[in-house]
Amino acid sequence: MKVYPFLSYYGSKWRASKRYPEPSRNLIVEPFAGGAGYACNYADRKVVLCERDPRLAMIWKYLIAASQDDILSLPLLDLDASAADLPKDMPEGGRELIRSWLQGGSRNAKNTFSSMARAKLAKNPKDPSFWGQACRARIAAQVEHISHWEVLDGDYTSCPDVRASWFIDPPYDNAAGRVYRYHQLDYSALGQWCQGRTGQIIVCENQGATWLPFEDLFVTSNNWNSKKTKRSVEVMWHRADDAG
Repeated sequence: MKVYPFLSYYGSKWRASKRYPEPSRNLIVEPFAGGAGYACNYADRKVVLCERDPRLAMIWKYLIAASQDDILSLPLLDLDASAADLPKDMPEGGRELIRSWLQGGSRNAKNTFSSMARAKLAKNPKDPSFWGQACRARIAAQVEHISHWEVLDGDYTSCPDVRASWFIDPPYDNAAGRVYRYHQLDYSALGQWCQGRTGQIIVCENQGATWLPFEDLFVTSNNWNSKKTKRSVEVMWHRADDAG
């Protein structure tokens, strides 16, 4: 079952997930959860997320426990308002969920709508790309589909040692990866850890990474630090299911 993203987060793989192998197991583990874009394409499977960033882990815990009514009760914001105007007594997970949708694809929490978000919502209030009635309704309509998911606080080593379809999408070993709040990694140790998993292993990176024998997968465009569009080559290391 495919669902739309539950939070807007930099680097999520929801759109690109179709380019990666489908999971061969009923259990999917994402050691660097972020927006869990890959798992959202297979929401009816068992999913374990590991997340080092306490803010993101809190959002996922809130979503997994939330009902449709819980989401629909979250307040909307005027386009010129701030997240500081949200009720003080509202759930922190709900507050952070709203903040994730104010600017779109941001790696950090924001308090106000971006100029692009304001322009798009002013033109089309039903645009679900930013926090508003349409975005809230879409999340509410599908939140029940992830009530069986699990999220663990901690880095990738906190993941259970289980046979699964592993989708491993760490901060990349380049400038783009270093914009994340938690980007410090020993990539040699991470590569060994990846190879030690059992089941199906999918590891994402960018061209130039050498900590695993990556192969080119597809070319994408991005503008993560510039107004100029940049071409980027996504690479992957994939070990097919060992069928054990």
